[in-house]
Amino acid sequence: MTLKELFISPFSYGFMQRGLVSALLLSISGGLLGSILVLRRLSLMGDALSHSVLPGMAIAWLIFGPSPVALFIGALIAGLHRAYLRQIPLSMPEVHPSLPKP
Repeated sequence: MTLKELFISPFSYGFMQRGLVSALLLSISGGLLGSILVLRRLSLMGDALSHSVLPGMAIAWLIFGPSPVALFIGALIAGLHRAYLRQIPLSMPEVHPSLPKP
């Protein structure tokens, strides 16, 4: 078995092809979004948002299985919930003035 066959032969399987396409799409979209967040000085917000959607995806996976639509809806609900909870302290007048404003 040559080195070329060693690296190419796994991609004859459908799940490896789907995995490669998913990894490429994720790397392109992540790179673009990450650049925008860094330029707007919101890089830690992107990190917090990515960690907050993970429980939503896990709960959706446990309830509905590996359905991409269900995983997306679970992530969307968790992300919106996190964004809503982030706004509650900022709407209170007695919040410490050192907290960042959105």
